[in-house]
Amino acid sequence: EPFFPCLEVLPNACFCVLEFSDNFVIITCNPPFFKYIETSNINISDYKTIARHEIKLNLTQLMEIAKYLLNNNGTIGIVHRPERLADIIIEMKKNNIEPKKVQFVYPHPNSEANILLIEGKKNGKPGLKILKPLISHNENGDYTDEIKVFFENN
Repeated sequence: EPFFPCLEVLPNACFCVLEFSDNFVIITCNPPFFKYIETSNINISDYKTIARHEIKLNLTQLMEIAKYLLNNNGTIGIVHRPERLADIIIEMKKNNIEPKKVQFVYPHPNSEANILLIEGKKNGKPGLKILKPLISHNENGDYTDEIKVFFENN
């Protein structure tokens, strides 16, 4: 039985959303990170290729769907790659989603960010906050205390 009885996961389910317009308060998404071009280095597994490359869903489609599904002032939270920040903000703005918070995640101290967390609000007022960096691992490779909090069972 599905977690949400009113929703059924279907192939291309994100394109079957007509009855849910303006009903969602929050959407969280870990979309495909990489643009797909003929010369893309893709995985032999179709599932991994679709998960990693914008073959079935791209940023433009994602933001159009979010605009349609979110209620006024609804929130979308996305996990993505830092190099796609400009693309994400452009697509958010095109769809009346105001970027509100950005946080960069670093795998280790003194390394470059490899994950971007971004939150936007549908029809939100302007004002973007850049949150302090989140470092996932200590020098010894263990999770930082800040990351361990996410895994605690309350």
